Amino acid sequence: MAEIILKPGERILRSEEGVDVSFKGEVSLGKVLMFGVVGLAMRGKKVKGGTLYLTNKRLVYTARVGRIRKKTVVPMDCPLENISFCDVEKGLLGGETLKVTVSVGGKTADFKFKVSSPSAWAEDIRKAIAELES
Repeated sequence: MAEIILKPGERILRSEEGVDVSFKGEVSLGKVLMFGVVGLAMRGKKVKGGTLYLTNKRLVYTARVGRIRKKTVVPMDCPLENISFCDVEKGLLGGETLKVTVSVGGKTADFKFKVSSPSAWAEDIRKAIAELES
């Protein structure tokens, strides 16, 4: 697992490898770059087999892409204060995913992560946000 670069005072609270994610939303590129939420490159797409990190300041998803030359990309690097919703979502076939809604400048984007324990992830994200706000 390739570790992410931590900012001063930041620590990893939880991480998981082999995570798939899909993205859908309306966050404009300008707002994404301004507020540090990266994800438009994967709009409407799925990225498979990445690593999801929760720190005390951010939610970060990294993935290795490319068929011949693999390189690490960061499709999502979201400050916790931009997360407006986080919960478990049940799929049509009964599978559960972690749904995270990011709000930036009045626009929203939904990320759905296939993690091993969506309820535990949701709880940890909500706790990290609460600690950040206190």
